[in-house]
Amino acid sequence: MPLPKIGSEFLDVAFKAVKKGGVIHLYQFADEALFNVLSKKILNTCSSFKKKCKILGVFKAGQHAPRNYRVRVDIKLIN
Repeated sequence: MPLPKIGSEFLDVAFKAVKKGGVIHLYQFADEALFNVLSKKILNTCSSFKKKCKILGVFKAGQHAPRNYRVRVDIKLIN
């Protein structure tokens, strides 16, 4: 999901399309200090769609501004 500004708005579509065990690669802009908050927000979104997921990692994928990065969050669907 390579749209860092609005990619998270389409997580519901991704959850419907990806099968159990599949991985979603979500790109977001995030401040370096808020990577953990981003992960928790994504896990909350998973549970709101009645999905179980695991964050495999949050990786820097480019710099957007000082201490603000385009990050890739790898989300594995467990069910």
